Amino acid sequence: MSRSVTSPLLLQAIDRFVLLARERTASSDPGPFKRRSFGNSGEYLAALGVNPHGFRALPAPESPRGTIHALSIDGVLIEHVLAETPSEIEVTSNPKYMSVRYFISGGCTIRFRDSIIAVCEAGDCIFRIAKNLPTRQASTANFSALVVNVPVPSKRRFSIDARDDIERRVRYCLDDDCIAVCQSKLWEVHLAYVLDHALQRAVFGGDPAGTGEVLGEFLYLLGCQELAAQVKSRGKDPLQGIVPLKLKIAENFVAANAARAPSIEEIAAEAKLSVRNLHTLFVRFRGMSPGAFLRERRLTGVHAALLGAETGATVLDIATAWNYRNFGNFAAAYRKRFGELPSQTLDRRIAPPGGQASTGERIHQRD
Repeated sequence: MSRSVTSPLLLQAIDRFVLLARERTASSDPGPFKRRSFGNSGEYLAALGVNPHGFRALPAPESPRGTIHALSIDGVLIEHVLAETPSEIEVTSNPKYMSVRYFISGGCTIRFRDSIIAVCEAGDCIFRIAKNLPTRQASTANFSALVVNVPVPSKRRFSIDARDDIERRVRYCLDDDCIAVCQSKLWEVHLAYVLDHALQRAVFGGDPAGTGEVLGEFLYLLGCQELAAQVKSRGKDPLQGIVPLKLKIAENFVAANAARAPSIEEIAAEAKLSVRNLHTLFVRFRGMSPGAFLRERRLTGVHAALLGAETGATVLDIATAWNYRNFGNFAAAYRKRFGELPSQTLDRRIAPPGGQASTGERIHQRD
């Protein structure tokens, strides 16, 4: 997918925001604006202190250097982050906020432990609601982004489109954490509007439009609708699209540990879910139980290992490496899944093109 170029409308709004923040913070009365420059990890964390989320600096090749401009209006916190050097931080999200982040330049990779959750580049917009799940965010040099932290409304005074079960699927994402990446020219317009409105409120004061908390609720609703639109548009492929972050964590854990066959309880603990809730998420978003998902990953892993086996390898060796102990049950499950015995897969791997392997070339194995 080609990356989009930030629209002039949003770039102009960002330039006005940064210019006004510089002017106001250089004066004796900065008002709701803040400006923090940083040249080391301590100053970087202090600059991030205006944000409602929790941060911890992680080792980097060089000290982080850059500037953060911030503006708080009606509980909505708007930040422009510019980092000249690569940096990596651990982020613990405040569950009372939805974070909307637009990437202007550079790139960013988000991980939970060793699993990649999202990769973002210029033109991407990311929506995040996470409840005390610490993630690592590694940014490239010359990274810049517009970040809007939106309070989650205490009262529900709106409704998400409930057609095609969208509302329920989105609600699972909101309840079990969500990090969703998309490209949207419409969101560039939304963010440009928010910046213009916030700057007008900050400069002229008062609330001439009578918006108050409505701005935050409006943005939260738009964020939910964006999630709903992605759920609907990507629903044709069950392995793509928007799923709860905790489900992604569970899936990544299974992928990394399938060979040793972790227990369902261990998978649930990794994702900070009960076994029951883990089962509910897998059935709703993947159409299968966690156990079935694990069995599928193990069988496909063995299949790939058989096809990539080196001379001298046996089915017994490969099955044992994937923690199979009952080889009769394993062979039956494998045949049901792939329509052939493991030995046949291995024979296809070592057979010369256009014919069967000779007796001397065949690898003997036990199913």
